[in-house]
Amino acid sequence: MPCDRCAGESEFDLVLRRECDGPIKAVKTESAFRAAVPELASCLAALAASLSVGGAWIVFHEAMHLDPSQVLEGRHISLHPASAAGWAELGDVLCVPEVFASGWGGGPAGMPDRRHWDDWVENYTPGPRNGCTYIVRVNGGPQHGRAVGTTSIGRVDLARESAEIGWTAYAPAVWGSVVNPATKLVLLDHLFRVGFGRVEFSVDNRNERSQAALAKLGAAREGVLRRHQLRADGTWRDTVRFSVIESEWPAVRDRLRARVEAGVELVGEAGPVDTTTAR
Repeated sequence: MPCDRCAGESEFDLVLRRECDGPIKAVKTESAFRAAVPELASCLAALAASLSVGGAWIVFHEAMHLDPSQVLEGRHISLHPASAAGWAELGDVLCVPEVFASGWGGGPAGMPDRRHWDDWVENYTPGPRNGCTYIVRVNGGPQHGRAVGTTSIGRVDLARESAEIGWTAYAPAVWGSVVNPATKLVLLDHLFRVGFGRVEFSVDNRNERSQAALAKLGAAREGVLRRHQLRADGTWRDTVRFSVIESEWPAVRDRLRARVEAGVELVGEAGPVDTTTAR
């Protein structure tokens, strides 16, 4: 029986929520789990009924463990937790009109003065309190370690086993290269491996380049959220929503792996190069 505090929750949603810093965890308590491991489930239910920190819930989960401090390694790229040093390194290649013209950061009107870049980008991205934010770095070769972009996992909803990949921007020099599919492969693989069932992507309807990239990736275009988000210039954007769900992931993964492997020639001595054929 759930405790009085949890009486309104379904068996699936009976969790302890934690909203302070640190890894996001939860433990499912649906009937199937309790039937399989009754003693453990009983202990977890008791824990759920008795533990709290500062009035916030603590989240445990059988899987769905997101650690904002974890480095994610992939072919050609690696994703490192965002840091002050990383933001300073990216300022010269991301705080430029070409990047904001795509709608990133609220569009061209949202681009900060270069002097305020570090504070701006920390506030714009989810960061460790609301998800995982990464610096995308070249992995291997003469350009090993060079920062070429940023991406994040955010809008994490453990009860619905969903999360969003977004807040993504790359240096114009690597647009169209293997960097984007390699990054998406690492993030999607990580999320599905730890137990998420749905991964979302949201794109400004004006950003046809990103919509085409997501369609090529294999994400399903679900529809348009009209007048959904305010741009930096005061206009309202329509948001195009894409997603990949767990049953689709094997096929999407195979397609991405093939693209990443085929893109090996795009990573030469100068590092990832700009080409329109790989994205």
